[in-house]
This record gives sequence, C-alpha cells and structure tokens, in this order.
Amino acid sequence: MSFHLGNPAGLWALLAIPVVVLIHCLQQKTRRVRVSTLFLLQRVAPESASGSQLERFRQSLPFWMQILATLLLTWMLAEPRWMTRDRVQDVAVVLDQSASMSAYKAVSKEPLLAALERWKGLASQTRWHLLSSESRRPTLYSGEDLGALAKAYDAWQPRSAMHDPAEALAAATGLVPSGQGAMLYLTDHPAELPANVAVLSVAEPMENVGFTGLEVKVDQGRVKWQTLVKNSGAATASRKWQVRWAEAQEAADAGTLSLPAGGTVTLKGELPPEVTRAWLELEVDAFPLDDKMPLMMPESPTLSVDVNLSGDVAEVLKRMLGALPETRLGTQGEVTVAEIGQAVEGDVIYVDAAAPADAMLDTEIVAAENHPLVKDLNWSPLITPKSAAVVLPTDTVLLWRGSRALIYQRQNRTTEGRPAVQLYLHWDLLRSNAQRVPAVLVMLHRWMQERREAMVAMRRGNYETHQRLELTLPEGVKPTDLMVTAEGRTLPFAGSVPENPGFFQIGAKDQVLVEGAAHFADVREADLSACSAIDSNATLEAETRARETQFDPMVPLWTLALLGALLTAWGHGAKARQWRSLLG
Repeated sequence: MSFHLGNPAGLWALLAIPVVVLIHCLQQKTRRVRVSTLFLLQRVAPESASGSQLERFRQSLPFWMQILATLLLTWMLAEPRWMTRDRVQDVAVVLDQSASMSAYKAVSKEPLLAALERWKGLASQTRWHLLSSESRRPTLYSGEDLGALAKAYDAWQPRSAMHDPAEALAAATGLVPSGQGAMLYLTDHPAELPANVAVLSVAEPMENVGFTGLEVKVDQGRVKWQTLVKNSGAATASRKWQVRWAEAQEAADAGTLSLPAGGTVTLKGELPPEVTRAWLELEVDAFPLDDKMPLMMPESPTLSVDVNLSGDVAEVLKRMLGALPETRLGTQGEVTVAEIGQAVEGDVIYVDAAAPADAMLDTEIVAAENHPLVKDLNWSPLITPKSAAVVLPTDTVLLWRGSRALIYQRQNRTTEGRPAVQLYLHWDLLRSNAQRVPAVLVMLHRWMQERREAMVAMRRGNYETHQRLELTLPEGVKPTDLMVTAEGRTLPFAGSVPENPGFFQIGAKDQVLVEGAAHFADVREADLSACSAIDSNATLEAETRARETQFDPMVPLWTLALLGALLTAWGHGAKARQWRSLLG
C-alpha cells in the first residue's frame, strides 16, 4: 500500500525541531550564596545573574515529548493519502506536431517529464503512450519505461502545418480506459480541448525573422531568384544574410537587413552560369526552419508538338502553341494537333474544320464548368461561329456556348493500351478571335502542363516542405519501389516532399525521377507572437488523486498521541517545579 502527501507544504512544520532543541540548550545558571542557617534562604526560585546561556544539551522527557508532538503535527499537516489497492493506469501524451513547436521542444521536455513523474506516483504500474497530433503518423512510444519515452521525445521532430488534433486525441481516448489514467496534450498555444485532456504549454512569445516564399526562373541560361524575408515579431529586427553556392564553403554574397515589426523585405539575385544550386541563409534564431532556404535551377521535360495541319489554321496554332513555355514544335511529338475526324494515336488537340462562308457568329452566352482547365478564366470576350458538336456521354464538357459544347475532353487508349487524352476545340479558329483571348492560351497552357506532368522524365524544381507530388512511373516500377534520399538517408517515398529544408532526390531502381530543393514557407507556423504558457495538468492530477486515494485512517490515533505528548511534557514540567518547591 503506497501513499503520497496531499499537502507537501506541511513539511515546513519540521522547522520547529531545531527551535525545540535550541530552547532546551538554554539553561539558567544559579548563583551560590553562603548563609549560616537555612531559614534565611529565601523560598524563591533561583534567578540567573547572567541570564540564559547556551549550555550542553541535556535530554529530558519533556524534550522528547515535544519532538514527538512536532513530528505528529507535521505528519497530519502534510495530509498523507493512501492508495487502497494496486492500481494500473494508462497515460497518453499527444505532442503537437505543428512546426512552431520546434522552437519550444527543448524547454518543454523537463516540465513534461516532471508532470509524468507525478502521474507515475498515482499508480503502482503505469503504461505510457506517446503520440503525434497527426493521427496518420505511427505511435512514437508505448511501454512502461519513462526513460525510453524521453528518448522517443528527443527523436520527435515537429514539422507539420497547423492542424486539428481531434483525431489523435480520439485515438488516445481509446488507449486510456475511463477513470484509469490521463491524457496530456503538449503544445505551444492555448487550445480548446475536452475536459478530460490536460493541456501543458511552457511557450512564450518570441521574435522570429525568416524566409517566406521563393521564385526561381531561368533567363537566357542564368538562374534568377527572388524571395521575401518576413519579421513576425513585435519589434524592429536586424539580421545578417548570405548566399552560399552549394559547391562553395564561403559566402558568395552577404549583407544586413533591417525589418520593421511585421514587415517584409524583398531579396533577389542571380547565380553564375556554372552554378545550378545554392543556399540562402539568415542569421539563426530560435526558429531555424525558415533561416535556411535551398534553391536550384528548375528543369522540366520539353513537350514536342506536331501540328498535323496545313494552311492558315496551322500557322495560327503554331504561334499559339509555340508561345507556351517548355514546348517546341516538331514532328512525331508527344502531342499532335489535328482536324476533327482524323485518326491519331496518343494525346491530341482536335480543332474543327473551316466553317461555311455564310456561317453566322454565335451570340449565346459562354459558360465554363468548374474544371481546373477552364475555371477562374474570363471567357466572355470569345467570339466563335456557330457549330454543332457530337459529344459522347463519357466526354467531359469544359465550355458551353448556350446548350452546345464548345470545348470538351475525351479519354481514350492507344492500340498498345496506353491512356491518351483528346482535347476538342469545336469551332473554326480562323473565323474566331481565339488567338486574342487570353483564356484560350491559358487553357492550352494548363492542358499541356498536364501532359508534361504525365511524361516519364527526370524533373528538377523548388518545392515547399510536405508538398504532395504525383509522379508518372516508368514501366515496371511500382509506387512501393520509390525511394527518397535526403540528409544522407534513403527512405521509402510517402508521396510528399521531405519535411526538413534541403536538397533531395526521388527515384527507383537506379533511375532518378525528381531532383528538388525543399524550403519551409508556412508563415502561420513561423509567427510565434501568439504562443503562451498554460498548465491544466495540475487540476486533472488533483482530481485523480482525490478519486483514487483516501485520507490517512489513523488520523484520530495521531491526534490522541499528539495530545498525550503535549500533556506529558506539560505534566512532567509541572511536577518538576513542584518538587523543586518542596525541596526549597
């Protein structure tokens, strides 16, 4: 049967012991007077001529009774509480996975372990569960060793965007039977959670300056970059910065920035022709994730387009498609442009044949579907002659002219069984103003980008940490074959860019599919000004102690013993004074 002290402050009563000892060390020294007869001796208690003096301690029964009374009083003031049975409990700790917690991870460890030690004292056996607030992540630790839990905490890396921990807390609820444990949520900001979840935060507002957003483009073979530096603090901040080539040890460019509270400053530059990757670096602060930004020369596969038409319409389409980035005109390309009715293998853009000379312009309203290829574009300026399209039930209409389909898409397959996409522009381009309507060109750019992304080819680019990547796999390669290499480690590819800033590669079977640079760009997580401390763990712990323990049942006995000790000390002192009076 174990116990704990409900009021540890009661132990301060032990300070009465040295006071009692000191009092018993103070003795009165009597003065010797020679007289001829005893009747001349005054019947009074002896008085010290020099006052009380510190003498050698002499033990006596009142002294030990007073010590016993002090110990009994201290014991009752400390309010011992006893566990009446062997108790097994489960304690689940959910760690806030959001990236801002990385600034407070180190300072949160000791308060968390101290809280868990107190919970450990509430049961004879405790099972620990350490979870991430992102439910899709595996359990960090499960077992009865608090030291092993501390090691799992050290290996934990908070890197996610802001999210709702409800699913993780629901999973933790399943690990903690009702009334047989506790759930703790470690975070860096106040959170509204169920009453049975204790919130622990030791965070405080901090200043932070970091990179946010990156634009990299290639102009005449030179890599030009531009980024923003944001001050998320409440005061003006100054930071040193530098640009370091990935191949160089020393900074190639450097300077100092001064940013007002909440302000931003634009940094831009250009890499030398021979340099394809670099690091942008700021002076390191409490939140280092946004202090270093890698960048590299972007490179996407070039899409070859075969315009299988003749005459003026071919020239119009060549001008339109030739203006698209990473696109070249050629023969036997990945995309073919043909007239509706021609049999073409693979991806194709079909355009309508020339309209009759007396064809009337179509004045009905143009309406776009909610489709990524055509949404958020202004189609009202588009003028086309009337046409009649034959749309299959399986086709996806993108743009309507009244009740007639103007642009639609059809999924098909080649004779070899490969998927192919057909885009239909069902109007006479020469009798329309399509080449002067930006929406048409943007739509073609989006469609070509989809075809480019579907190509099996190596890509280089700049990505945000955690960004999802959809990859087209080579023949014979399965998604489970994909591996990502970053920070000197190779791990299975989980479908997204690594969570730490830096350079990485994704590939399978010695074939590299992606070379990239991942940078942190979550402005909300980089703002530490709203972080604050909170601790509702003490309340939940006190409720559990009151529920699972009872007061010392021997308190009446200790009370009687205390009264007995006090009466014995007082009685012995009175009796001694009486005997001295009689002897005198």
